[in-house]
Amino acid sequence: LRPQLCGSARANFNVLNGMRISAYQPSSATLVLTSQMPSQFALLSRPSFDICASHFAPAQLMEALAVYRSKFEPSQWLSTPRVMVGSTIVVAPTDAEARFHFSSLQQAFLNLRSNRAGRLPHPRDGFEESLTPVERELLGEALSCAFVGSPQTVRRGVEGFLARTQADEIIVSGQIHDRAARLRS
Repeated sequence: LRPQLCGSARANFNVLNGMRISAYQPSSATLVLTSQMPSQFALLSRPSFDICASHFAPAQLMEALAVYRSKFEPSQWLSTPRVMVGSTIVVAPTDAEARFHFSSLQQAFLNLRSNRAGRLPHPRDGFEESLTPVERELLGEALSCAFVGSPQTVRRGVEGFLARTQADEIIVSGQIHDRAARLRS
């Protein structure tokens, strides 16, 4: 699993028919669009949009990809649909250490959903064990496209995710509080 760098890029943020879209235009003629709603992927599949990309609502990801692929219309730049999916990845030498660092993002997400947004919290030992059933379900759904663990664990997870989505590319983020652990991940 080797990430590929896209070179210099410019991002534009617009609203189209009530949909917030992010356009990322590398130096070539590609355009990456994101949406929160599967129904809007039909709009993104029109010929004026070369590449339909990552969907940030994991529960609707497969539906959104099916809509995009079924409604895709070829353009002068692209003859078949291309898909980029987004994922959070946290890698550490062991699964336990990775879960520890991942607890920062889990806390931040719960804080955001509780209207207590702020800086990325320090990781906490035993955080997952302290969750209520409702919090556990919320995090499980919202972070279902996150892969956390040792290099082997993450590799298996990412390979399965790419096989399920049949994505052409993956965009990765990782909110890790500890700078050294973030760089290593």
